[in-house]
Amino acid sequence: MSNIKQTENTKNIILAPSKIETVDSAFYEYVQNLNLYCNTISGWTKIPVIWSSAERSFQIKDNKEIRDIHGSLIPPIISIERASITKDPNKKGKFQANLSPKQDKYVITKILNQDKTSNFANADSLRANNQINFKTSKKNKKIVYQNISVPIPVYLTIEYKINIYTNYQSQMNEAVQPFMSRTAQNYFIIEKDDHRYECFMNPDFTQESIANLAEEERKYKSVVTVKVLGYLIGEGENQERPQIEITENAVEVRIPRETVLSNLDKEK
Repeated sequence: MSNIKQTENTKNIILAPSKIETVDSAFYEYVQNLNLYCNTISGWTKIPVIWSSAERSFQIKDNKEIRDIHGSLIPPIISIERASITKDPNKKGKFQANLSPKQDKYVITKILNQDKTSNFANADSLRANNQINFKTSKKNKKIVYQNISVPIPVYLTIEYKINIYTNYQSQMNEAVQPFMSRTAQNYFIIEKDDHRYECFMNPDFTQESIANLAEEERKYKSVVTVKVLGYLIGEGENQERPQIEITENAVEVRIPRETVLSNLDKEK
């Protein structure tokens, strides 16, 4: 977020952004917190979860225990990859209308500014009754509100694939079953930095056996596909305006009067 000049009636406050990385982190932490275990040669062992990305060299150096001497992953293991991002106009969330770039702010709440409202009331009371805090039946119409607005969320459908690799069918059964039982009707919610995203799991759990007639051992692979309805707030690091704005409404308009001096006034 860039630094923006603050005025008397406008100021910036910190708001946790919702970015693509925020949705990725929320999904990764959800799978990580499932704490999936299975029986291995070493006993009841936790299945490691990694994020599949192009930075393979970093993964190899960061955690050498999950790879063999050839750099291949050692099952059982779970890898997560982001398959696609779709900005579907049919899934626009709560904001269905197309708004121009000048109207991309949404007021989320209004707060009464008690100090400034009382200042206007006291000024009117002093002007009319020569006394502040003068009780009167006249309703105060000069009320100052603080309008808190944020950028309108842009909804995206992000598809993730959870790849589960095991050496035995029994390990695959132990790893896949929590995804079937803990997600109820293939629906769950993930959270990150006070943001909540809806997740919809594909009902099909594709399974395949990776084997051939060569010397490699048989491996089992299962893919769990999840679509996350995420949203973005703002433009990320490239945004020039503040993420959240607090503005105040105008309660009184004054037009200054000009005094015209004539030659007669000068003579007097």
